[in-house]
Amino acid sequence: MEEYYAREYTKTEVKVPMIHELRESLKDIFLTSEQKGDLIKYYAYEMSNLFSYANGAKKPVISMGLFHKHGSQWICDFAVRDESIEEKNQYNWHGQNVSQVRYNGCILYDERDGRFSTHH
Repeated sequence: MEEYYAREYTKTEVKVPMIHELRESLKDIFLTSEQKGDLIKYYAYEMSNLFSYANGAKKPVISMGLFHKHGSQWICDFAVRDESIEEKNQYNWHGQNVSQVRYNGCILYDERDGRFSTHH
């Protein structure tokens, strides 16, 4: 008889704002119906990616922040880390340790053209 081993599952730590909280973090920015639709589309797309990447991790942590302003851009950072991976001395050009990162990026709103986009 063959023996089957189930994957050992652990709780996934999730720190993600609800879509209305994310929208409200844009402060006094007026969004048209089309822009609101774009925000929802990018949010849903990235939420799907976050959970997909977390699915392959042993000790996943999913995080997404609220929008913060940098010049004319509003940035919402997100990431999936696997805390089962030993943290090493690996940094990106933002000074962030990326040794445990499986997926990361941001949803960006640019005041100059009123568009949302995602970056990885």
